[in-house]
Amino acid sequence: MQTQSEEVETSDEVRRAVAEMVNRVRAGEKMMSIMGVDESTMGDMETQAYRLYRNRRYDQAKVACRGVLALDEDRPLMLLLMGDMALEEFRFSSAVTHLQKAHRLVPDHPVIRARLGEALVKTMQHEAAREHLEAALGGTDGLSEVDKKRCRALLEAIA
Repeated sequence: MQTQSEEVETSDEVRRAVAEMVNRVRAGEKMMSIMGVDESTMGDMETQAYRLYRNRRYDQAKVACRGVLALDEDRPLMLLLMGDMALEEFRFSSAVTHLQKAHRLVPDHPVIRARLGEALVKTMQHEAAREHLEAALGGTDGLSEVDKKRCRALLEAIA
């Protein structure tokens, strides 16, 4: 059983630890660093999120993506996956938000540009969509034949 002075010490320790965490967040440090999560573990968590998505366990995939993004909001593949899921759920504005952030992180990624173009088409932003779809098609590689056909079809639809 704790005495009252032990409870105060513990409370002071907790307050100091929380204050230190707040200061680190304010300084721009990522939660993955604050929590001591290494890059390899982050990669494993991303792989698991993708596996859940691929196995059509979408609710679990979203939770996994959100967990990764809570630790490091600058994970382009998780943002791409969140964008893909938003597109599938007809949440087009949300898809645009996730995919624009992914694009800012990896500007030349053809799949991100293709998905962003699609999301922009769905939100009636045709000029911006055209730029991304054409850029995705103009890359030397990275897009599957299915993605290329989809980009061409979207470009025809907004022509």
